[in-house]
Amino acid sequence: MTGRHVLTVAAPSNTLIGLVRTVTNTDALGGPEVEIETQVRGSSGFLRGEFAAGPGALAALERDLGAFSAEHRAARWTVHRHDQRPRILVLCSQQGHVLTHLLSRHEDGVLGGEIAAVLSNHDRHAAKVRAHGLKSVHIGWWAQDKHAAERELLALVHEHQADLVVLARFMQVLSGSLCDELAGRMINVHHSLLPAFVGGRAYHQAHERGVRVVGATAHFVTAGVDEGPILVQKSVPVERGQVSPGLLAEAGRDAEMLAMAEAIRLLCAGRVIPHGQHPVIF
Repeated sequence: MTGRHVLTVAAPSNTLIGLVRTVTNTDALGGPEVEIETQVRGSSGFLRGEFAAGPGALAALERDLGAFSAEHRAARWTVHRHDQRPRILVLCSQQGHVLTHLLSRHEDGVLGGEIAAVLSNHDRHAAKVRAHGLKSVHIGWWAQDKHAAERELLALVHEHQADLVVLARFMQVLSGSLCDELAGRMINVHHSLLPAFVGGRAYHQAHERGVRVVGATAHFVTAGVDEGPILVQKSVPVERGQVSPGLLAEAGRDAEMLAMAEAIRLLCAGRVIPHGQHPVIF
């Protein structure tokens, strides 16, 4: 059965021409049905392709890519069905605006992936999550036993076969070992335009500095708090009357929701290739 697939490849930049040739020359795969984009960053090259292929053509492509990777050891690639929606585990705390936005997009079928479950260290959103027909998990003792809580989180990731873990204003610092375990698969939204105003009181810091623009940053999660590679940033102008941290936070909530939703869409569509501190985005 023919289906549409997405291919992403990272390889040395001097191999890109050969890589494009490898993809377009694969038996039964070439022609106008193949859409290819490439980017170059110094000595690194990146490719994203979309194509229609049946099992035979897909097997041929994977064989050819395997041979390419064997020849060029630095190359790495992934291929998945376009209609195979990634599974998402959402984490949240008391603030629910980002979660509510994601639930709405999920219900409308425009999130890009499927929410498998929602985990929270508070139970105030449980009824709302269940109203959307989704599983709600409460770990109220997170701060008392972080290691046990993180083991439970990883168990949920495996149980629900989550492709992406989304921190929707989840106000807990995660361990370096957990960040390493989920590297490239876990994203957060921070309530400032990073790298400025890191930490939990970003709007207070912004107010103290008299900012004229507030915003939000969706980024990969790393062991360094609010230091992960940036995926999406959204900004909102500050009106003259917005002169308190609370009013700045009110203005910034839309930016938080939009930044996270856009990051999820890009990741679920296979439009992001992790690359150090500067992800490649197609």
